[in-house]
Amino acid sequence: MKKFSYILVVGFIIAAVNVNPQKLIAQKYASKVVCSLIGGMNNKNTNVDLALKEPNNSSKNKKSYDVSLGGGFIILDMGVNIVDGNGPDLVVHESGASYTGASSEPFYVKGSSDMKPGSWVFLGEYSGDKTTIDLKNFGANNIRYIAIFDMTYKPNDNSETPGADIDAVVALNYKK
Repeated sequence: MKKFSYILVVGFIIAAVNVNPQKLIAQKYASKVVCSLIGGMNNKNTNVDLALKEPNNSSKNKKSYDVSLGGGFIILDMGVNIVDGNGPDLVVHESGASYTGASSEPFYVKGSSDMKPGSWVFLGEYSGDKTTIDLKNFGANNIRYIAIFDMTYKPNDNSETPGADIDAVVALNYKK
């Protein structure tokens, strides 16, 4: 009997080792930029692909790993449908105070299942490094596309990182 139990444990460990955690994790983060309009005369953070995948900003090396919207917007395809679950369903990482020491810039978020006119749901106005959104507060479900709009437009802003700095968008409750 001990031998049989041992074989089951070994079989379970082998099965667990064969799971690819990167494949599972990649499903949760924004996977594609659908469209964007990035502003700012001297904006150094215009690479919209930096809003994809896991949060990766760091103040330790003083490098930027986000996109500064500069009064503009970005629409992201999450690659999965975000659904209303227990607690927050979505997190937007804006690189503000905890990364740079600067204040977080305000932005607002909309979500849609298909990007058709009239399908966009307002998901709130925010300002903060790690903003959590609960879809039940907005009567929303099955959100695949996330639009983030910067609320700090200043036509003469010559900052190198103007407006909301989006590092990542993460789906916490989702289905394929």
